[in-house]
Amino acid sequence: MFGLSVSATSVLLGALMFLIFVWFVRRPRNLPPGPWSWPVIGYRFRSGPLHEAYMDMAKKYGPIFSLRRGPFLVVVLNDIATIKQAFVKSSEFFQNRFVPGHIRWGVRDTNKNASIVWSSGKPWKDHRKFSLHALRSFGFGKKSLVPQINLEARYLADEIKNLRGAPSDLSPTLNKATANVVAQLVFGRRYEYDDLQYIEVLQAMVAIFAGISITDPVVVFESLIHTPWYKHYRDATFKARDFIMCQLYMHRDTFQKDNIRDYVDAFLADDISKEYTLEEFWRIVLDLFAAGTETTTLVTSWAILYLAVHPDVQNKVQNELDRVVGRGRQPTTTDRPDLPYCDATLMEVMRPRECLGIQLARMESFLLFTNLFQQFEFKLPSDQPTASLRGQPGLSMHPHPYHVCAIER
Repeated sequence: MFGLSVSATSVLLGALMFLIFVWFVRRPRNLPPGPWSWPVIGYRFRSGPLHEAYMDMAKKYGPIFSLRRGPFLVVVLNDIATIKQAFVKSSEFFQNRFVPGHIRWGVRDTNKNASIVWSSGKPWKDHRKFSLHALRSFGFGKKSLVPQINLEARYLADEIKNLRGAPSDLSPTLNKATANVVAQLVFGRRYEYDDLQYIEVLQAMVAIFAGISITDPVVVFESLIHTPWYKHYRDATFKARDFIMCQLYMHRDTFQKDNIRDYVDAFLADDISKEYTLEEFWRIVLDLFAAGTETTTLVTSWAILYLAVHPDVQNKVQNELDRVVGRGRQPTTTDRPDLPYCDATLMEVMRPRECLGIQLARMESFLLFTNLFQQFEFKLPSDQPTASLRGQPGLSMHPHPYHVCAIER
């Protein structure tokens, strides 16, 4: 009897495993073609940027293909016509966005809509409407913000001058500068470049947005975030949360309704504050702060790398700046129409994209780009004559770490 029981159990377990296997590998008749995927874990990507893997698949399976990632069935659109059809002409079916597991973990369970980047539908529209209105009242996307950005560009240039042309990784310094522009809008203040707390929280934000590749298993298996392999991500999230919560509590304790100082004050004064507690609102602030910092830092970092690798392009950019702006003043946004080569070079680096902060990103990127190349010539170190232009995968595409010599002109 015991033997029969064991045998029956084995048969049942075997049948269950077979059914699970069939469920995962079956392909509906109308499903676009695609590569074979492993049961449970789904398709296993090679190392490297995700878009390169998708481009290779498109050559084999066409512009629309499918694959499995864990429990999710993914359909990939890989050409402009198809993407336009989906997101412009049929947007009502494609407007919601997938939230990676580790990102979802970082949004408070009491309100999973407490995110300006990862929410969808009405909550996203409400966040966008409030945020744009609030930020515009503090100069967001307006010419009145130019002096503030150019002041930060001067602090940045002074910091780079202190390096005296030594080979350096400029990304952390660029991050401090761009974060200060956003910090003044969101928190009403800027931070010194040697502020240790400021440095640590910026490092945490880099870890949050660049530390995990979009092909990482935790993207589709959220529960993995609790394992030791992702302790660095959890610690970074907690550090960013503690920093932001400190700012929120400080604003709450000093809030005056007739003296709205910044974005956080605008939240406290608005009815939207009834929908989110401060413990939920912190994530919205993180999205705004980090995304606003990340975009401009990446654009500027890629621009410096590209032009260091292509000195002929850098020379044309600087000749145009010398002719139009000269050396006696800083560039402003009013110079942009007269700097077509600079503008085209920057647009080629940016490959323009639409997001909540696009107006600020375009203005800030242009001013930092022109200020830096007006004052410095960027060269690769003599002992490192080549640099990778491939990029490394994350939620955004960072260049591989590189060193550059910033020589005063």
